[in-house]
Amino acid sequence: MKKSIVCYTSKPLTNGENPIMIRLYHGKYKYIATGVSCKVSYWNPNLCRVSSKDAKYKEKNEQIEQKYEIICQRIKDCFQVYGIYDLELIADTNKTIEIQNDITPSKVLNFLEVIDLKIKNIKKYSYQKNFIQLKNALLAIYGNTIYIKELNQGWFNGMMEFLSVKTIRQQKKLIKHFLICYNWGWQNGYITNYQSLKYNPKDLAYVVKKRALTITQLSYIKMLRQNQYELYLLGVDMQRYRVYDYTYKSSDLLNALTIYMIMYALQGVAPVDLASLRIEDLKLEEMNSNDLNLYDIVNDNKQFRQQIKENTIIKYYSIADNRNKTGSEINIKVKYDILHPLIKDYMYKRDGTLKDKTDYLLNVYEKERIYTDKQRESRRSNYFSDLNKQIKDYLKENGQDFFERFSYYTARHTYLTIGYRLGIKANVMAQLAAHNEAELQTYFAGFDDITILEANDRIFNAH
Repeated sequence: MKKSIVCYTSKPLTNGENPIMIRLYHGKYKYIATGVSCKVSYWNPNLCRVSSKDAKYKEKNEQIEQKYEIICQRIKDCFQVYGIYDLELIADTNKTIEIQNDITPSKVLNFLEVIDLKIKNIKKYSYQKNFIQLKNALLAIYGNTIYIKELNQGWFNGMMEFLSVKTIRQQKKLIKHFLICYNWGWQNGYITNYQSLKYNPKDLAYVVKKRALTITQLSYIKMLRQNQYELYLLGVDMQRYRVYDYTYKSSDLLNALTIYMIMYALQGVAPVDLASLRIEDLKLEEMNSNDLNLYDIVNDNKQFRQQIKENTIIKYYSIADNRNKTGSEINIKVKYDILHPLIKDYMYKRDGTLKDKTDYLLNVYEKERIYTDKQRESRRSNYFSDLNKQIKDYLKENGQDFFERFSYYTARHTYLTIGYRLGIKANVMAQLAAHNEAELQTYFAGFDDITILEANDRIFNAH
């Protein structure tokens, strides 16, 4: 977590001053207003203070310092409670970060109790589950008791040895969350004989396998979906079922394939964001293919008529929201002719009437029900697991060798990787992905074989 105080020059205010912001960075940037502004020439970037040229510099600097202290404390509290840096929570000073210590530190002898306390202090189930997985892994190895007094480097090395039967990715995740719990236990007084536990991260390095499908594999999914839909419509014509019935079945191959293609059409939107999308989030808009110059009506009627003749109306869906994972803004634009054929059957309720604007697009959740974080995540996870199984089983049964690495997350990686290979500019790809350009590189780390072969051929045969 990096923090600093900056004069935000991108958005000058109407009074000619620029806002002073607290800038946080942890994988992405978050700017927090201090409520103070000044002229750019009055800001001292080295001291991070308003200079004495400003008549109210003392009051402004005092307000900046107060806000900065509040944010610094929220950063500490957030990590202490959740074991992560949640930028949105840190920035929202209207939300409290509660620290609960229900067990007297001196009475805690079992490290598994420390994990339970950590879980209890985490509000979001999506964060809790990482520590639940850690506890279950340790229970399988050690049973119900891990005495805190026995935790030292030798014990830690032994734990890593036990975990070595798991994949490198799993080992890395479990060790990370073990150390978060261990350090949290020491900070809160549950661990008094603290020792610095170390390991070599290089021992847990792994090569990230490309999760993207090739254009050939994606085209297979597209054709498969189209064929399944045409077969389904024959059944509809025979009045065996209604056109939207498949959208309510997580065990239906057509539903699974259609949702994958919806994800791909929506710029690789993640399952967590797609499942929460409501009808009202899909804004139907129009724009001219040509930017018409109305001044030509008066000055050059012939030219204007030509513009009108060549102009077409582009109809498209627009979605503006925030990613659940990162909080960064989603800005999706997709042509009506691409998306509507995929989502039109999802517009119906079970009784055949059209959904309301507040209904969910997908039939993962019911708007009438109130879900806890755990229920919401569990329902979504099970739903997409069922969908994933339908496609993987079909691919396996039909001899498609990419069935092993197929998942719904390949939609996002495929969309971005194909865009990258098509030569779309990095800044545009970053906007499509709701990432900055540096974060986007994680999707392109490790080229596909054809890219490596082409590069090697060009280098070897260079003249």
